[in-house]
Amino acid sequence: MPTLKNSVFIHFLVPSKDQTAMDNKTILLFENILPVLCKDILNSVHDGVYIVDKKMRIIFWNEEAEKITGFLGEEVLGNTCSNNILKHVDSSGLNLCLSACPLMQTLKTNQKLVSEVFLHHKNGHRVPIQIETSPLIINNKLYGAIEFFRKIGDDIGCKERLEILNKQSLVDHLTGISNRRHIDITIERKILEFNRYGWDFSIALFDIDNFKTFNDNYGHTVGDDILKIISKTITGSLRSFDFLGRWGGEEFLAILPEIDSDEQLKKYAIEFLELLQSQKLGI
Repeated sequence: MPTLKNSVFIHFLVPSKDQTAMDNKTILLFENILPVLCKDILNSVHDGVYIVDKKMRIIFWNEEAEKITGFLGEEVLGNTCSNNILKHVDSSGLNLCLSACPLMQTLKTNQKLVSEVFLHHKNGHRVPIQIETSPLIINNKLYGAIEFFRKIGDDIGCKERLEILNKQSLVDHLTGISNRRHIDITIERKILEFNRYGWDFSIALFDIDNFKTFNDNYGHTVGDDILKIISKTITGSLRSFDFLGRWGGEEFLAILPEIDSDEQLKKYAIEFLELLQSQKLGI
């Protein structure tokens, strides 16, 4: 029998001589009063929070979840998270909703799980998040599961650096990543560091196949959306000390410190490719 360790327990003390009557009152409190009590509390936290029932249907979606994912509560409530909503994938692009959903695993094992995945934002790009899932248990009975999730690497320091770069005209205004001028400056600095300290780095340059044809068929507005999605997804998958810039048009360049072999560089390139291939944009 699965252990109830690391679970979320909710228990109301309802005076009654009849145990069945007490359980019924507890369930009534859960169904009618608990959502009201919890709503303000869960909406005040800085993590995205959502709750599913045993059939994996979303029954609660807090305000921070709306901010992180772009999906409003009215768009997700009653649906499952895999129903064209979050579509969690790992760093290799594997769709976890089909085989290794953390919430589903929690419901099966009654165990708390912690992992780092990528979710699908409403605008199409991938967002790196850390998630914590726990079973929701009342009076030793499983009613569903709850997930807390937060963006990885979304700190004030990054935003301040971005503001500084904007002022110095080093940011590509369409994608929000570094522009060609900033790329040139960064490469020069990396070469100096290599000559002086022997610090290895690699460069990955990649572009989008048949992008001109895509623009001609669907228009430049949709093409711009594709460029934004790709830049956000790759930025989210990089290490904190990696660098990404728009080389020009549909070309992107990544500078990867401490990568000193073809095998390592190929591994990163494959991860980027698989992650990008897991994305979809509604047209």
